[in-house]
Amino acid sequence: MRWLALILVCLAGGFGWLLTLLGKGYWLNSYPVDTILPEGYTFYLLYGLPHLALARAALFGGFLLIFRALALDAVRQWLPWAILAGCAGCSLGYACRFTSPCCTRFSASGDWRR
Repeated sequence: MRWLALILVCLAGGFGWLLTLLGKGYWLNSYPVDTILPEGYTFYLLYGLPHLALARAALFGGFLLIFRALALDAVRQWLPWAILAGCAGCSLGYACRFTSPCCTRFSASGDWRR
């Protein structure tokens, strides 16, 4: 079980650790994104930035709700799912301010139904 955990930790964020092991940590005039950006690596995100973890969960939930609403035809069927997607967009905007204008407009306006 520990080997599986080690493999998941090594491969979940990218291959920046492999470049570091090979001595090419500064490759193509830049450091690997997964070693300098905590939002790009899920385990760093969960341990250090809980508001961004909430934002990522709200984004994922919002996409799932939108996809569910798009699979339905009648307004009466897809409207509750669309409202829940709007709530997920609002919680995403609350947790992570720089995504607020885009997500709440997209999920609440109904542009995705066109």
